[in-house]
Amino acid sequence: GNTPQLVLETGGSIRIDGIIDLSANHMDSLAVLGRYGSAGGNIEVDGAGSVRAGGILVRSDSLVLGGTLNAGANGNITITPHNPYTGIAIGGAAADAACMLGLANAELGTLTSGQLTIRANAGDITVAGAASFANAGGVMLHAGEGNLAVNAALTTTSLLALQAGNQIGQGAGGLITAPEVEARARTVDLSQANAVGAVSGHANLGAFNFGASGDLAIGFVGNTSGITTSDAEIVLSAGGKLAVDRTLDAGARMRDLT
Repeated sequence: GNTPQLVLETGGSIRIDGIIDLSANHMDSLAVLGRYGSAGGNIEVDGAGSVRAGGILVRSDSLVLGGTLNAGANGNITITPHNPYTGIAIGGAAADAACMLGLANAELGTLTSGQLTIRANAGDITVAGAASFANAGGVMLHAGEGNLAVNAALTTTSLLALQAGNQIGQGAGGLITAPEVEARARTVDLSQANAVGAVSGHANLGAFNFGASGDLAIGFVGNTSGITTSDAEIVLSAGGKLAVDRTLDAGARMRDLT
């Protein structure tokens, strides 16, 4: 039969306090929740509400998640602002504000998917408080043309993909815990003692810097094999064994392995 699709779009608000279920026998079903325009309003899934579909797309500058978004173990959820210049704050008690979509840690726990993508366009993404993606498989934080800053603890159970058009950086408290990390930006500086087993990535303008508290493998992670830069340094630090299983290519610059 036909693939179920539901599109709810408005210039005002959307409130879901019941169950929308497109997933029964249709893993390729799609639910779209969208806000547009500059008028006040938000998308809210309250405590009794739930959206279930094989694919879920939420586009809004303001989002309140008390209920659940469930794409199943093999489905995809994408969350992105409507305004291209709206930034995204993730974790802790992050809240919506002017030009900022806030996704608190409690809200992250309402998201179940095989792949979760949180994407800005021209705005930055900041992990502002402890963030744990316990119910998501792979997680991608994509800052579009902006910066991505990991300033608080970030935990995933599967692949963590980080991408930014400008810089990826890390504050002193921004330790990453993930089996694998793929990082791609102009410059990558994730030099804290992260609990990460394997890493890959590319820095297309500056250095690539990555640290791990234990063993670290340079491997084929996500869609990237090894680590490359455009004639800039690669600096890798591991508290345990450092295994170079894929190519390190810094062009004409040095590689520093410790």
